[in-house]
Amino acid sequence: VAARHARQRMSIGIDIGSLIKEIALVGETVVELAESDAERFETAEIALLLRGVSEAAAASASAYAGMRNREAAQQAAQHFAFIAHEVRTPLQNARLAANLLASGPTTTFDEGRDQLDRSLTRLSDLVDDALLGARGDGGGEGGLGERMAK
Repeated sequence: VAARHARQRMSIGIDIGSLIKEIALVGETVVELAESDAERFETAEIALLLRGVSEAAAASASAYAGMRNREAAQQAAQHFAFIAHEVRTPLQNARLAANLLASGPTTTFDEGRDQLDRSLTRLSDLVDDALLGARGDGGGEGGLGERMAK
């Protein structure tokens, strides 16, 4: 039940702090009922109910955190795959430029050097953006998303 509750709350965008507050309201309601004149509860009954609320909160928070961790790991793996794919193109272009330079008279030195420089600059930008993303900066203006559009 706790895992289903956590999954449902996570799917609608409720953070873990709000999830815990929501469950704490159940405990507060139990105390309010116990204090009211409408119902009489034994102390042991209240303790049992509050213990159940605490256990539900712990199970729900644990399930929520586990789902968030799995989601974050999946996003990191997808990002890594994306970066690896993006790095291939400038590497292949740099290799092509080096091969053209090595082939001699079929291309000018300046053309090969310019192609190699563009590829290495692109590769450097991709690595910088990946490092910024790993730090949590997201790359900011001029980041990977903008350079990808070029």
